[in-house]
Amino acid sequence: MSTNLACFLFGIPVTVLWAFGIKKGIMYGARNRWIRRNNEPFLFWFMTAFSGSVALGLLVAPILSWTGLRE
Repeated sequence: MSTNLACFLFGIPVTVLWAFGIKKGIMYGARNRWIRRNNEPFLFWFMTAFSGSVALGLLVAPILSWTGLRE
């Protein structure tokens, strides 16, 4: 199995979990703890942006490679 395919297949459930976390208002944070949107809004949105960039990067990078837009 190619690395691009593995990243793409792993990126699908990670992106779904990320979207579900945004919808429910809870995100996994540093030091093995959960961050709630109501309690710590700044840290919640920071971790959402970080985990979202990783999750969506796992989906976008293989697609760009397959279409020839990334080497």
